[in-house]
Amino acid sequence: MDQVIIFRVGSQNYALDLKSVNSIIDYVKPVPVPNGSEYMSGLINVRGDIYFIIDGGGILESPIKNDESKFILFDIEGKIGMHVQDTSNVLTITEDMIQTDNELLQVVNQEIIERVINHEGEIIIELSVKHILNLFK
Repeated sequence: MDQVIIFRVGSQNYALDLKSVNSIIDYVKPVPVPNGSEYMSGLINVRGDIYFIIDGGGILESPIKNDESKFILFDIEGKIGMHVQDTSNVLTITEDMIQTDNELLQVVNQEIIERVINHEGEIIIELSVKHILNLFK
């Protein structure tokens, strides 16, 4: 069974594979990078390590309020973080929670969506960490 970390951007809950997550930290103001990717917020220093920060609000087209937001940090193909509004909990995914016939997958950019999860009547969209990391290539 897979586990995901649940996070919020706007009013929607999303998920990322927990195996990909290094840590979660509170918001700190990123240092802007000239001519960076349209989704790059900047750089932050975390215990001596420099992380590129992806604007989760930009990717998911919903503004993030910085005062209570978080960064989800990854150590996959470099040090990268994703700016999100908030994180809530870890969820263990069972087969019956995965929506395979969801029309959403036919309408939106399928590359960014790993799968759609139905948890207690709530739709949670699991994002592809691989696709998010490809935004920097």
